[in-house]
Amino acid sequence: MTSGGDQNNSDEEPAIIGLRRERWRGRVWIHCLDGVRREKELKWSLDNGREEKVMIPLGKEYILLEGEGSKSTIIGWGDYINNEPEPNSTTITSVELKATATFALYADNFVARGIQFLNTYNVGNKNPLRRALAALVGGDKASFHNCTFKGSQDTLCDYLGHHYFENCWIEGSMDFIFGYAQSMYENCILSVVAPDTEGSVSYITAQGRGPTTPGGFVFKDSQVIGSNKAYLGRAYGPISTVIFLHSYMSGIVVPEGWQTLIYGEDSCWGEGYKPNQRVKWEKKLSPDDLHKYSSIRYIDREGWLPNQP
Repeated sequence: MTSGGDQNNSDEEPAIIGLRRERWRGRVWIHCLDGVRREKELKWSLDNGREEKVMIPLGKEYILLEGEGSKSTIIGWGDYINNEPEPNSTTITSVELKATATFALYADNFVARGIQFLNTYNVGNKNPLRRALAALVGGDKASFHNCTFKGSQDTLCDYLGHHYFENCWIEGSMDFIFGYAQSMYENCILSVVAPDTEGSVSYITAQGRGPTTPGGFVFKDSQVIGSNKAYLGRAYGPISTVIFLHSYMSGIVVPEGWQTLIYGEDSCWGEGYKPNQRVKWEKKLSPDDLHKYSSIRYIDREGWLPNQP
């Protein structure tokens, strides 16, 4: 794996996957080899050991992107921006921030398997903490299986649409799963790494649901682990929604758990699961709530997920 470009360079043009099929039956299957080797169909190039960003634009549907395992097939780059978002701001996904994404998906009907999406800027070095996306997922009906998302601040922008993440490793330090999407994370590991500021507490999620839009993150049968104390989430929207179900929480989770709005937990365990010490306003999930959030219908009322390859 090469390190990618570790500089602020949001003008860098991403490689664009310009392929289209009308049905999964006629899908584009792109097999990515390990290391830095790539299939020609992806239109990626390697120049002096530097990798490119990759973008799948709106309208290029029915792509299956398959690697040889997230430890060996890696899409890496190191772009970032300096500015910080304000809580409850509508600019948490500004044009400048979205442009930092190593991998950006805007097309509907997408599947990825066995790939690591990496932003190198704050990984394995002492660079000051900056907002730096490893992946942006903005298309509808997208799923990721056995993938890794690695960065520090704002690792995974779960931007818009309905998404499913299965058996994925997601690593970061601040707001490292954020956005407006309606997504389910099943059997995933959320790994909290320490930010560059000593004594800082991390935030895992920053969900931005508004009063007129659907959205929310459900973590089911997952694990929260890592090396730094962390809140499960804070709000970046007036009806911010994050739910943990049947999940393990290590001792890194601070007792209060949350900072604001619609957050809930049920049937979790581990040193970090302390429901009696959570903030008083944490949502108590009713049987109807549990049925709603635990069902795959939360993200898939149309049956799109079983029809994916």
